[in-house]
Amino acid sequence: MTIDEIVNIFVNNGIGVACIVYFIFRDYKFMTTLNETLSTLKESVNLIEDYFLKNANTTDTLISRRTDLKGM
Repeated sequence: MTIDEIVNIFVNNGIGVACIVYFIFRDYKFMTTLNETLSTLKESVNLIEDYFLKNANTTDTLISRRTDLKGM
């Protein structure tokens, strides 16, 4: 395969290559944003869990209230 053939492949398939590069970049951006969002959500859930674990009485009260509501 000569240099001319390689250049022709890129020229003839330029749109296809550009589309592939675009979708790779878009997916990378989306996955980065998704990863950041899920990390933030995980931190928030951990903070809420820590809060309820430190305040066991509050958790017991919430559980008993929820149980009382089930009977209604």
